[in-house]
Formats: sequence, structure tokens, C-alpha cells
Amino acid sequence: MPSAIDEFMEGLQSPSQPSTSKLSAIDEFMGEQNATTASKATFNVQASVGTNPEKEATYQQLAKYMNLPVESVRAEYDEVNRQATAQRLEAGKLATESPHTARFLTSIDNARIVHDDIPTTAGVEGAVKALPPVPPPEQSAVPWNPSIGQ
Repeated sequence: MPSAIDEFMEGLQSPSQPSTSKLSAIDEFMGEQNATTASKATFNVQASVGTNPEKEATYQQLAKYMNLPVESVRAEYDEVNRQATAQRLEAGKLATESPHTARFLTSIDNARIVHDDIPTTAGVEGAVKALPPVPPPEQSAVPWNPSIGQ
């Protein structure tokens, strides 16, 4: 007497078409799956109306960076964002590579202005450092005398 596994394997090796009953069972299962998928999609879209998509994407990115559940980030966004910003700062590296920017940030008023754009501010400092030095002004062959021409 063949086992269920033997019958299954024999069915795989047999080139015959699946029986109508097997196809209808598959169709029924897929129909149930599609109905479930459709109802979940409808529910989620309805529940999402009124949310800010960009803010939700920010919550998800921050949750991933901080290894926290999205709901925790959503509930305590300001604090989690503050901690993430501090982690990303790398103050020691900033002080070494962009000392003027780091000194600028030692004032709380300055930090409040550029805290969300520190890489760009440090980049400007780096670009200015890369400029060639300004040559000293040339000395005129004839010294300037304000009394001439009066």
C-alpha cells in the first residue's frame, strides 16, 4: 500500500494534468487569499488616511537607525530624534576635521541654527580650506601720496 508521500511523488513524476478537484481546491484557496489581501489592504489604507507619509517614512528610518519599534519612535519622536542626532554627530571627528565648525557649535544659539545641517557647514569649511592662499597686495612702484592732485 503506497503512502501519501509515495502518491505525492508519483503525482510529481507523472506528466498528467492535475485533476479538476485539485485545481478547484487551489482556486478556492487563492480566492480566499485574494479576499484576505484585499480586505487587509482596504483596512490599512482607510486607517492611513490623515497621516503624513513623509513623517511616517521619517519614523521608520529613525526606528531602523535606533533599532526601536516604529510605535516607540512615533510616541517619543523628539527625544529619539535628539538622541539619534547626538549619535550621528561624531564630535571628536568634527573637532579634528572642521575645527571652526566645531567651535561655532559651542554656542547654543549657533547650534540651534545649524544642528540640522552640520555636514554642509563642515563641507563649506573644508571647501574654504581648499582654496589657494590669497597673495599679498602688490607694492606700487609709486607710493601713494594723498597730496598729489590737489
